[in-house]
Amino acid sequence: MATRYTEVVIDKPRRLRYTIATLQELERDLGCGLKKLFERDQEITTLVKLIYYGAKWDDPRLTETAVTGLLQNYIDADGDASALYAQAVAAVLQSGVFGREIAAGAREVLAPVDPPPPAAPGASSDSPTG
Repeated sequence: MATRYTEVVIDKPRRLRYTIATLQELERDLGCGLKKLFERDQEITTLVKLIYYGAKWDDPRLTETAVTGLLQNYIDADGDASALYAQAVAAVLQSGVFGREIAAGAREVLAPVDPPPPAAPGASSDSPTG
């Protein structure tokens, strides 16, 4: 059986994997169930913990403090924390723990946002042709 994970790029490609045990730890740590968690607005603590719990299987030396630093560097480099949060939530849903139909429905809602392509050299955004 293949290991199911979702790759996100923060400082480097990170593989997020959520198992029943991992999600149980996450719920305990956050003090609420995942359904309630996903109903709340995006929170920084939740983002840090989602990345930490999802990535620690692939990088056992990873700590929450390290994830906080990685995320700060990601944001400082113009990374989109909201898109990363959506990718982490989608990874939880796609883990299979909650069933495939829920994950299929969530894919459209939580699809990662692609950054806009870089402007062509010499292009002006106020020109009528682009």
